[in-house]
Amino acid sequence: MSRSQGVEFDRFLKAVLPPMGLDWRRHRRRQVRRRVAERLRVLHFRSLDEYRLALAENPTEASFFRTLLGVTITRFYRDPEMWEFLGREILPVLAGFPRVVMFSAGCAGGEEPYTLAMVWQEHGPPSVRPVILAMDMDETVLRRARAGVYEEGGLRLLPDHFRDTYFTRDGRLFRINPGVGAMVSFYLGDLSAIGPPRGIHLAFCRNLAYTYFSREIQARITEDFSRAVPPGGWMVIGAKEKTDLTPWFEVQHPCVYRRI
Repeated sequence: MSRSQGVEFDRFLKAVLPPMGLDWRRHRRRQVRRRVAERLRVLHFRSLDEYRLALAENPTEASFFRTLLGVTITRFYRDPEMWEFLGREILPVLAGFPRVVMFSAGCAGGEEPYTLAMVWQEHGPPSVRPVILAMDMDETVLRRARAGVYEEGGLRLLPDHFRDTYFTRDGRLFRINPGVGAMVSFYLGDLSAIGPPRGIHLAFCRNLAYTYFSREIQARITEDFSRAVPPGGWMVIGAKEKTDLTPWFEVQHPCVYRRI
C-alpha cells in the first residue's frame, strides 16, 4: 500500500472506529487493511468513503466489520510465567468452592480457554467442578475453536508434557483431546455490548479491551468485571497492557489482579 493509501486508511479508521468505542491507532495493522480491501471488492465499493457510509447506514455490515478487526492468531500457554503463577498460587486456593466458573473474553481460536483447562487438569483441586466459558464476537474463529485442531506452531510455548498428554497428533496437525474439549463452552458475544457473565471466580481479558478499546469503554468494562467477579476472585489482563483497575482490584502479579 502506498503512503497516500495509508493516509486514506488512517482517515477511514479515525472516522469509523471512535464511535464504536475503539482506538483507531490499534487497528492500523496490515492484516486489517487487507481484510477491509477484500471486503470492498466483495461489495463492489470503489472507495473507503463508500464503505464508511455503508457502515453508518447498515448495522449488520457494521457488526461484520468489527470481525475484520480481530487478531485471530494466538498461541497456547502464551505468557508462560503467568500460567505458572496461576497453577501455583491461584487454582489451589479455589478448593473451597464446590463449583468454579472461569471466563475467557475474546477467546479467538480457543487457545486460551483450552490452556486454562489443561492447567486446571494439572493444578486444579480435584474435588471442584470447573466451568470454563469462552466468548468471541467472530463465529468463524469460534468454529475453529470448537473443532480444536491446531498447527504445531501454535503449541510451541506449551511444555512437552502438555502437548503429549492433552493432544492427539493427526499428521501435521494436533487435535485437542475430548476430555479437555468438554471442559470449555464457547459462545458468540461482544464484550463491549453485553459484558462478562456474573459470578466469575477467574476472568481473562487479555489483549482485548485494554488494548483495542477507547478509554471510556475500558472504564466501563472494568466496572462490568467488578460486578462479575465477586470479592476474592481473580482477573487476568495482558502482560503488556497498562490500565488502572482500582478501586476494585489489587495487583498480585504483573498481569494478575484480585477482586477486593
